[in-house]
Amino acid sequence: MTVNNLIEKYKLYNIFKIIIILLILFIIYRLFTNNIVNNINRHTLPVPVIEEFTALTPLYYGNTITLKNADNIPTYILNQCIFELDKKYRIDTIVLYFNINANSIAGGVNQFNNINNNNIKIQFTDDNDNLRYLKSSDMVDINLISEVSGSGSLSDNYKLVLNNIADENDIVIYTSKIIVSIDNSINDIAKYKDNSDIKYISEYAIFGGERNILSKIDYNILSPSFNTYDVNTPSNETITDNLKITHFENINNNDDLKIYSMKINFDTQTNSSTIMEPCDLTIKYQNTHYSNHDFEITNKYKIRNDRYKLKNTNYIFIFLETPIIANRLKFEIQNKFSSIKIESLTINATIPNDEDIKDFRRYVNIKLNKNNINEINVCPTIDNLLEQQNKTQQICDNLEYQDKVKSEKIRLERNKQYLLKLKNQHEQIDELNNVIQDLEAKREHRANTADKIRVLQYQKQKGDASTIRDLANQRLESQDNNKLFMDLNINYVD
Repeated sequence: MTVNNLIEKYKLYNIFKIIIILLILFIIYRLFTNNIVNNINRHTLPVPVIEEFTALTPLYYGNTITLKNADNIPTYILNQCIFELDKKYRIDTIVLYFNINANSIAGGVNQFNNINNNNIKIQFTDDNDNLRYLKSSDMVDINLISEVSGSGSLSDNYKLVLNNIADENDIVIYTSKIIVSIDNSINDIAKYKDNSDIKYISEYAIFGGERNILSKIDYNILSPSFNTYDVNTPSNETITDNLKITHFENINNNDDLKIYSMKINFDTQTNSSTIMEPCDLTIKYQNTHYSNHDFEITNKYKIRNDRYKLKNTNYIFIFLETPIIANRLKFEIQNKFSSIKIESLTINATIPNDEDIKDFRRYVNIKLNKNNINEINVCPTIDNLLEQQNKTQQICDNLEYQDKVKSEKIRLERNKQYLLKLKNQHEQIDELNNVIQDLEAKREHRANTADKIRVLQYQKQKGDASTIRDLANQRLESQDNNKLFMDLNINYVD
C-alpha cells in the first residue's frame, strides 16, 4: 500500500486529531500529579563544599506558622493553652516563653515557676483527630518540665524550646492543632493575665512547613555545601496601589545562585503599627536564563505582627520547599503593612551546576505547557506537532525520573527502617549481655563467698580436731603419770 493510499484511507486530518487528543491527555495527567521538578530538585546532589565559606545557621528550624484567628492569640481552657493553626503543617520547632509577671486577676493562679509547676505536656491532633503527645525526637519522657530553661528573671525568662519534634514513636508529626497542658485542671491558667493583658504564655513561635519541605536532618546534611551571601542594602523600593515591593538586584555580581534558604532582616522600627494580623510575603525572582521573566514562589510566607511574637527578633528565616535559581529577588507585601521595611538579606546558596540548570529548564517547559494548554490549534503544523512531541517526551522523561526518585526514596526508607531494627536489636543484645555479666558477677561472688565459708568451716573443724587430740593426749599422759607399780605376794602369811 502506498503512502498516498494510506493517507487517503485514514485521512491525515483524523491522524492529527488523534495526536492532539493524546497530547491533551498527557497534559491533563500532568495537572493532577505532583510537581515533578520539586522532587527532582530536592534530590539533586549538592555541589562540592567550599571550605572558605560557612552557611548561616538558623536559631530555629522551619518557616513561621500562624494561627487560624487573625490576631494570632491562642485560646485558654482551664490548664490548657490551645494553638489552632491556619491549616495542617509539619511541625519542626516550638518555642514558648512563660509570663513571669504577677496575675492581675484576684484569686487566680500564680505565674509560672519551674519549682511549683512540675508537669508540662504537649499534645497534637493526628489525621483521625485523636490526641497524641509530642516531644523532641531525642527525648524519652513526655513530661517536658525538665526542658524548661531560664531563671525567671526579666533578663532570663522561663523558656521551653523543642527541636526535631516527633510523636511518642519518634515519627514526624503533621497537625493543625497543638495543646499545651500545665499541671492539672486545678491550675486554671485561663484565669491569668498580667497588668498589660498578656496571658500565661507571654511569647511563642511555631516553626515548620509543608510536607515536602526539607527536614532539619536533610538540611543539615546539605548545609556544609552552602555559601553565605550578604546583601546589605535593597536596590530600591517601589509602591503600587496595593503592594510595597523591595528589590534586591545583583545579589552575586549578576551570576545565578541556587538558593535553599534566606534570612530577611527588618528595620528596628518594623511592625510598630497596630495591625495584629500576620503579613503575607510573596517572593519573586529572575535569573540569567530567562532574564525578562518573573518567576513566583507558590508559597506565601508569614511575617508576624502580634504582641505574642518573639521579642528582639527583627528577622525571619525562610526555608524554600524547592531551591530556586536566581540572580535577582523581589519581596512583595500589602501596602497596609508599609511599616515593615526590609533592611538586608542573607542567603544560603550554592553555585548551580549543569544538572541544576537542566532541571530548571524542565520546570520552565512544564510551566509553559500548562500555560499553553488552551492555545493548541485544531489543525497544527508539522513543526508544532514536532515541538509538542518533544515537550511530551520531556514530560514522559520527567515522569519516569519521578518514579525512579520515588522508588529510591522507598528503598532508602526501607533501609532506614532495617537499620533502626538492627540498632534496636543491638541495644537489646547489649542489655542482655549486661544482664548476663551481672548474673555471672553475682554467681562468682556467691561462689567466692561459699568457698570462704567452707575454708572457715574446715579451719574450725581442724582446730576442733587439734584441740580434742591435745586433750586426749593430755588424758593419756595423766593416766600414765597416775599409774602405781606395787609387788603383791598373795601367798604371804603373817
